[in-house]
Amino acid sequence: LDGCIGHARFKRLMLSGAESMAMTHQLRAMHDTILIGVGTVLSDDPRLTVRLASGSNPLPVLLDSQLRTPHTSQLVKDAESKGLVIITTEGGGSGKLQRLQSLSALPNVQVRTVPCEEAGGVGLAASLELLQRDYGSRSVMVEGGSRVIGSFLAEAPLVDFVVLTTVPRFIGGFGPAKAFGDAQGRSSAAGLPNLVNLETYRLGDDMVVCGRPQPGDPLEEVEVTQPTAELSVTRVSSCKMWVESVQAECKMVVYKSLDEKREIVTLIKGDVENAVGVPARVHSECLTGDVLGSKRCDCGEQLQ
Repeated sequence: LDGCIGHARFKRLMLSGAESMAMTHQLRAMHDTILIGVGTVLSDDPRLTVRLASGSNPLPVLLDSQLRTPHTSQLVKDAESKGLVIITTEGGGSGKLQRLQSLSALPNVQVRTVPCEEAGGVGLAASLELLQRDYGSRSVMVEGGSRVIGSFLAEAPLVDFVVLTTVPRFIGGFGPAKAFGDAQGRSSAAGLPNLVNLETYRLGDDMVVCGRPQPGDPLEEVEVTQPTAELSVTRVSSCKMWVESVQAECKMVVYKSLDEKREIVTLIKGDVENAVGVPARVHSECLTGDVLGSKRCDCGEQLQ
């Protein structure tokens, strides 16, 4: 219900009911290619086969920019009989080259390279073009995970149809919109499409929403003025010292803000414990004059 498909990275979470799971397998059988990201391999280790419906298995395609695909994954194990295409980005150093050679040596595993997108991931348009040109793919089902789905939604012209299954639960974890927002460093909703020509279905306890994506209207954002909060500090240390510029013994106290981003140094002359109306001067770079008596700073004279 909250748009999330998992509550923690690299941990599998079963959400769909039996009826909607069977629908997923029917959709797999309707496509000649099925595509996921390496994050789904690491968390779910799926097989991407058609088991709960009749039909042929689609060609599995894996987007993996850093070639993190384990040799022990189900997709790699099944590659000898079903094939596997891993699409990665160009370049990446000697370590990645070794992983490429190692994966390419496995039976019926093909590792292909395409240019990377601006955010560093595998180029989606180039990947689809490669699949159509070299593998005859006419239809591609994008099944996961959250970052891959979010990236495709951000490039709405690449998407013909969206099938969204909603289960009656709140997860409070990761979803496509959040993954896209995190990767792009922007609001989760920015750049994502709306769905039009909507159709809805009830499958068991799950709700299925289908529609075609179109560019979304910009969301209206309202500026909210944040109230100014008092700076909370904690005392770190203190000492007594002679300050030449005021010809008196002063107390130096060091405070640190609770967020540990600022350190504040105070010089106190006299007893101010219960005093009222004590004059104070706030400055950022005057210790040279106050403490060291620098002639280039006039703060000492002003304090007198």
